[in-house]
Amino acid sequence: MQFKHDFHSLDADAARPAPSIAPPKPVSPRRARVRSACLTGAMLAGFWQVLHWGDPASWVIGGPAVIGGALTAAALPPRDATRVRFRALPQFLATALWGVIRGATDVSIRSMRPDQLSPGHLRYETVLPEGAPRRLFALVITLMPGTLTVRMEGRALKVHAMDTKADVDGELRRLERRISDLYGLPGAGDTA
Repeated sequence: MQFKHDFHSLDADAARPAPSIAPPKPVSPRRARVRSACLTGAMLAGFWQVLHWGDPASWVIGGPAVIGGALTAAALPPRDATRVRFRALPQFLATALWGVIRGATDVSIRSMRPDQLSPGHLRYETVLPEGAPRRLFALVITLMPGTLTVRMEGRALKVHAMDTKADVDGELRRLERRISDLYGLPGAGDTA
């Protein structure tokens, strides 16, 4: 197979100015709130329909609940533009589920042996950006074995641990890595 090269047309293309690509228009806060209200209303309506499939009379309660949920979503400030990478979602959910199972088992066993507890507070500096990733991290910490987020001040999280002798810092770094993968953030969890 032989390839033909048309150098003249390549040179002509190189001399032509590149087409300008306009940056995406920012979404106005009002439009973001309307979009959030519509999406929330649609999800609530779908959820209600699944729960009460054959009972149209249930919409006497479901209708106002859906409208109330949509209005609540419209009243909340627009969420940040952080996007979840859906291919990382199964691994994150598996980590969270495993954390819940380990946490329940760990707390049950330790409650029977209180002499082996070494409770205390730890300070953890996260590298996750402000917004959804950091809030999710603070929330999921409470699902991990024997830990609870007490306070969040900027990048610093105050974490209560049932056993400060355990590798809580390592657990938090692994969880932070999962969340950074979920949001497609580079390097989170490596330098904490």
